[in-house]
Amino acid sequence: MFVFMFGGIALAVVVAAVVGATLRTLQRRRVPRVLANLAGKEILLVEPGAVWGGRQSLGSGQLRGSGVLVLTSDLLYYEMSSPRRVTKIPLRGVLEIETPRRYLGNVAVRPMLKVSFKTKVRSRDAVAWVVPRAEEWVERIAELCPDAEVVRPQVEDDGEAEGMGQPESDTGPAGAGQSSGAAAGEAGEGA
Repeated sequence: MFVFMFGGIALAVVVAAVVGATLRTLQRRRVPRVLANLAGKEILLVEPGAVWGGRQSLGSGQLRGSGVLVLTSDLLYYEMSSPRRVTKIPLRGVLEIETPRRYLGNVAVRPMLKVSFKTKVRSRDAVAWVVPRAEEWVERIAELCPDAEVVRPQVEDDGEAEGMGQPESDTGPAGAGQSSGAAAGEAGEGA
């Protein structure tokens, strides 16, 4: 039994290594083709394995896949191989840049790069990608788009995340029957 389990694990590791190496090779091969599409542009950042998180206006039922994300001095360009998809966002239309972990109902292990922008018909839309260095992408795009708002993720205190960040009164935690004096004073000042 032990030999069977060990053999199965070893086989899984070998298969994972082969699949990973194949994907990395395919990603590296796509980059020159994508960069050829951007001939004459100043290339600032390239991510060959950016994972498409979707376009907000298309909703949550979109196919995901990896592709090449490129930042030039005037354009954010993404090309996904399968399904074939090209997205071009002129930097002059970028409204907001952020690094959420949730987007269109999906949760990512690491922060995503989300860019909100004006479309050709002047409406607002957004796209997101999972990229290894999302914060670096945000900083570079922000440098090129000084009018764009950079939205920083809200960091919660550990105590608040567990519901322990409420002030306590002499009779117990605030909100458990009676509010603390500070909380009651705040509510009274605005009324």
